[in-house]
Amino acid sequence: AQIGAAHDKFANVQGMVQNRQACLRKLADVQVRPVQLVAPRPENPPRSKSPLFSPKHGVDFNSSLKFSFDLSLPGKRASRKGSNSKKIEVMHDYQENRSSLSYGLEGEESPDLLKRHVMKELIETERIYVEELLSVLLGYRAEMDNPALSGLLPPILRNKKEILFGNMPEIYNFHSRTFLQDLEGCLETPEKVGACFLERKENFQVYERYCQNKPRSESLWRQCSDCAFFQECQKKLEHKLGLDSYLLKPVQRLTKYQLLLKELLKYSVGCERVSELQGALAAMLDLLKSVNDSMHQIAITGYE
Repeated sequence: AQIGAAHDKFANVQGMVQNRQACLRKLADVQVRPVQLVAPRPENPPRSKSPLFSPKHGVDFNSSLKFSFDLSLPGKRASRKGSNSKKIEVMHDYQENRSSLSYGLEGEESPDLLKRHVMKELIETERIYVEELLSVLLGYRAEMDNPALSGLLPPILRNKKEILFGNMPEIYNFHSRTFLQDLEGCLETPEKVGACFLERKENFQVYERYCQNKPRSESLWRQCSDCAFFQECQKKLEHKLGLDSYLLKPVQRLTKYQLLLKELLKYSVGCERVSELQGALAAMLDLLKSVNDSMHQIAITGYE
């Protein structure tokens, strides 16, 4: 009888242990997806489908492409097709399940907290964008006037700052003096960011001029990309990527804005200022379309 009782007691304890192990396994198997923010300084960004985002440095947002046009620019990709045309495409729509802008924690975070995540990313990437523009203006553009480097500057580059860099100084001034501060003021109230974009709508026209100049800039770059001047500047800056990557930053920033605005809208259903966010997104998409249309016209007419 005693042996039987001891056996029953052992069986009960063993059952409790097995149940506990099963519970622990279930807990261990639950995987909470971490917040995934876009890397601010990707050294090896994913390959793009669009030549405007150069093959080495492009950003692919898993987007469906709404606006596109052909632009006559020589390039390796075009030559494989037996044509001189390069297609420039502006990212418009994107898949909801993309990994680069994923904030959901399996429904555990409130929409307000998720909006804060997006707003923090918008501000942090804006700061980095301003820093990168400044590094290009000081580390490359200003160095073209440095007497110590004049011997490394090829003749084709002399007095060509405005062609190579376009109106990047104007873009930098807008973001460093105005728009970054606007965004920082919206950290606690992300829904107000829509008004920031709408109030500065006219300022964003600087991007249209920048993109119109991009074909001339790329043509000049291709002629002297291997020169010692650029190599020396890149070495001083300790940049892993070349100047052409940084000359693409303004174009990439435009597409980033509309993606982040869409993300904010997703978490702002029913909010008071949702109409401003919708207006801001529409304004950014209109700007992208305007850039495309104006560059399309340049490609058709053959203007520089």
